[in-house]
Amino acid sequence: MRKAAVRHPVVASVFVIVLFIISMLLGSVLLSIAPPFFRNNGDILLNFTAETVVCLMGIILMAVFGYLPTFYRTEKFGTGLACSAYFIIIYALNAVVSIGYEIMNRGSTFFADLLPFWRILMLPLYVLSIGLAEEAFFRGIIANLFWDKHAKDPAGVRTAAIYSGIIFGIMHFMNAVAADLVGVLVQVISAIFIGIAITAIYYRCRNIWVTILLHAFIDGCALISVGLFGGTVLDEISSYSATNIIQVMIGIIPYIIVSAVLLRKKKVISVLAGENAVGFIPQQPGSIVVGVDMKSSPESKKSFTRAVVILVLITLVCFSAAMLKSPEFSGFYAEITGKVAADFHNIEEWAPGSEPTVGKGQEFDVAEAGDYKVTLSTQPSDSRVDMVLQITEDGKEVYTGSYGGICNVTFEVYLNEGKHDVNLVYSFANLDKECTVDTTVKIVKV
Repeated sequence: MRKAAVRHPVVASVFVIVLFIISMLLGSVLLSIAPPFFRNNGDILLNFTAETVVCLMGIILMAVFGYLPTFYRTEKFGTGLACSAYFIIIYALNAVVSIGYEIMNRGSTFFADLLPFWRILMLPLYVLSIGLAEEAFFRGIIANLFWDKHAKDPAGVRTAAIYSGIIFGIMHFMNAVAADLVGVLVQVISAIFIGIAITAIYYRCRNIWVTILLHAFIDGCALISVGLFGGTVLDEISSYSATNIIQVMIGIIPYIIVSAVLLRKKKVISVLAGENAVGFIPQQPGSIVVGVDMKSSPESKKSFTRAVVILVLITLVCFSAAMLKSPEFSGFYAEITGKVAADFHNIEEWAPGSEPTVGKGQEFDVAEAGDYKVTLSTQPSDSRVDMVLQITEDGKEVYTGSYGGICNVTFEVYLNEGKHDVNLVYSFANLDKECTVDTTVKIVKV
């Protein structure tokens, strides 16, 4: 099976991703029949339980493809950590900033708002399960398949890293089932280039335990607020917006630099020489003899160029789609074309003891009957806030929708000419602490 998979690594990768998704669904099915304890104690425990199924599937598949000995390889751990220095520093700082934000936002209630200690301990267990599961699938299997296919010279190694990263990033499209599409597109772009860099680290040290721990560390830092105070992972993804995608496009530059440095010719030749000496992953027939002056073959250079073109195209498509889909872009376009019918922005602050239900609204005129695009962006400091958006025409309901937590949505309604109202009704009934909700509603002519 491994030989056939190496000949067609893209097809094999699709097969692996399908099994990855199936294993996640299986974990969800098992949770549906599990005791209520697992469903009533937060998103982290819920996801950790499901991830254990994915871990088992990943390990089984590594055995099927013949890559299980990857786990036995423990040398060059220090080299792997040194290669991971950028990620360790950046994400550690990100965690510090997140905690600092929580301290400023929560003030004197910071410690009172913390989850029970046993639930906080679930965060490292959860991110370790993510690290093991995703690294088993994407470095243990997919990165090794592309290595076996392409890693005959420096250009081939870089080609393998790019394809591995692309597949790792595209896999995150599955989050679009439950999270906002703009947030998912932002996540996909970031994941592609992080995936390339992590694969570069793996190729340099050939120690999967390094990438498992690094993956866990990255996710732990990104989810530290959820792990300490609650919330959902999908809320984090849905909170990404057009602003984030601009930040991501700038942020991928260091990932590109890190990948290029890690896979520079001298180091790649050294890795290839070590692989030939150790014989851990046999080179394919016809591979180039490793030497200090080894040059990349014309075939490998073409494959690398093709991989770069595919990488650029996918990045541009995701970037363009996220910008066009984002409420910020829709609002900007409407402003410059003069098609804005309503632009309602409200910041609602609530404290315990206040009315649990608060309503705010704004009247607007529709000059021309037709289809109108409505973009809603709501950013509550506590995801337990519920909200109803209502659009009325002369007191008659045109649209009513219920939303919870962080959301960025776009939909269309038909509006007649005349006076209309847009109303927001917030429900703070589930809250026991101060909360701020920042909401924007824009209605523009299609």
